[in-house]
Amino acid sequence: MELDDSDMKRAARQETQKVRVEAIQSLVAEVVRERLSETAIQSVKASSGVDDDGDPVVYITVVFDTKNNLLDTEKVLGLARHLKAKFADEEINRFPIFRYISKKDAAHLKHEAA
Repeated sequence: MELDDSDMKRAARQETQKVRVEAIQSLVAEVVRERLSETAIQSVKASSGVDDDGDPVVYITVVFDTKNNLLDTEKVLGLARHLKAKFADEEINRFPIFRYISKKDAAHLKHEAA
């Protein structure tokens, strides 16, 4: 079976998108861990999507572990600004949307999903 031009172009686009998603995930994790360096970050997951208005976004879930299940508000509020600057440097035209979940709450969510 031979691939025609449209099949090859589609395969190339898919590979480019896969690499782009991996780059976004890596960049997001780097910025979150750097900016929240005093917090025990359990995981950072990023996925590309589209918001309700049709604008491109990156949905980011940060699972953290602190004694009081709270984060430093000032640092959290600045994350989107810092990430947007990094996105601009990499020509990523997406807005970051964050969700923060404590390790304790994340464990409850896993049990509910099972």
